[in-house]
Amino acid sequence: MRKIICKAVVGTPPEKKSIGDRGQYTYSFRVVTRSRFQKTETTSQDDPDAVWMSVSLYGDRWDRLVPHIEKRAKILIIGDLKAYGKKDGSVGFEIRAENIEFLGGGDFHRGSSKINPSTDIPF
Repeated sequence: MRKIICKAVVGTPPEKKSIGDRGQYTYSFRVVTRSRFQKTETTSQDDPDAVWMSVSLYGDRWDRLVPHIEKRAKILIIGDLKAYGKKDGSVGFEIRAENIEFLGGGDFHRGSSKINPSTDIPF
């Protein structure tokens, strides 16, 4: 896998999915990023400069952070990038997140807040 640092906008709220039969789970959501600066805040699936990616959060260490990941939140993701082939023949991307930083916007996301759930959340 390759390391990636990606500034993106959350496109879908996180969904919790069970994996395996031992009570393990993952959260996943979609983000969009652009390859060049664009003045508009909105995007669509048809924007040629938009790159949509899935983000996966593995384990219970993310439980307290996930409720704050809202649609349209601006975030910085650090993680491992995986490319895969889709059924329609195109290439999809998944980031297995190691760290997420909120970049501002919305009530919860005022200012920048670095959060590493394995070390920064004291409870």
